[in-house]
Amino acid sequence: EIKFIGLDRKRFYEDVNYFKKIMIQLDQLGFSQIFYASFSREFLIDFLIFSLGAKSKWAFFGDLSLSKSLTRKLSSWFYHEVIKNDLKHEHLNLKHAFSFVFPNQYQLKKTTRISEKLSKYAVIFPGASIKGKQWPLDRYIQLASEIENKFKIVWCGGVSEQNLVTEINNMRAQDKVLIGETSLMETFNVISKASILISNDTSAVHMAEISDVPTLCILGGGHFERFLPYPQNFSWPTKIQCVNFKMECYGCNWQCHLVDGEKDIFPCIEKVSVNIVKEAL
Repeated sequence: EIKFIGLDRKRFYEDVNYFKKIMIQLDQLGFSQIFYASFSREFLIDFLIFSLGAKSKWAFFGDLSLSKSLTRKLSSWFYHEVIKNDLKHEHLNLKHAFSFVFPNQYQLKKTTRISEKLSKYAVIFPGASIKGKQWPLDRYIQLASEIENKFKIVWCGGVSEQNLVTEINNMRAQDKVLIGETSLMETFNVISKASILISNDTSAVHMAEISDVPTLCILGGGHFERFLPYPQNFSWPTKIQCVNFKMECYGCNWQCHLVDGEKDIFPCIEKVSVNIVKEAL
């Protein structure tokens, strides 16, 4: 049986009573084994797992800058086994770790969600978790004009990208703009029915992959090869094509020393030209 428990992250970090409620709810399930299957471990979740009475607890050590912090090293003592993640891509590390924790029981498979294509439309996802990872909006608008004779254009994104809506509406009045108007599952549904997705490095790319939707991703170097692109020897052939501009500072964990990613676009994103993307498309 698989059980999902929703977590309000804001309350989890700010409300002690909410934290206790989650802790009691998990403890009552009586886990015998716990595996914290994330590279980006967080101390409060480490502490939550520490408070539970499971006999065996596993976690990744982590490969990001936080993994070098004192709290990360201290919280590693909360676990019976801390797994070193020596492989570069996160999927491969997960496959290795699950095989280690649950011998002969784990196999990485693609469970494809195939949705009926109601009409030929392309989804453009111009947002990202931080501004620095967003390919310039005017280039997405230029790209939309290049493909409008083949596809209807649908723009998707979260509430944090609503500042882009006015410019898109002014420049692309004929398009459908759903930015900030759909839930996560509704966005997933829109992407799963699309003919193609064009996106920054966001969750939308992985939604398209499990929906068997061809994807073009404008990719920077901060986490290059950790999530994208998928490795050549992956468990299945991917439909994601990544476009990137190689720089010597790749692997910076988005700690860019050239610009402030909260205000400016990272150079490895900004240097990806429209012509390069058009050629890949």
